[in-house]
Amino acid sequence: MIFRDLDPVVLLENIPSRGLQRGALGAIVHRHTDACVEVEFLTAVGDTQAVVRISTHQLRHAIDSELTHRFA
Repeated sequence: MIFRDLDPVVLLENIPSRGLQRGALGAIVHRHTDACVEVEFLTAVGDTQAVVRISTHQLRHAIDSELTHRFA
């Protein structure tokens, strides 16, 4: 799966050290390689929760209904 800068993504596994849980919504802020990206994860109100460098196997693309449901 190829990710591009600014793609909305969903976290597939917990990252307790950063306070992130499976299902967290974020956006790709930088693509280091096809297998490694930097993601800004957001709170329910759109504030930054964490920015992490992460393997792409830990992510999936977000779908439109997740974006509108989360920030409606």
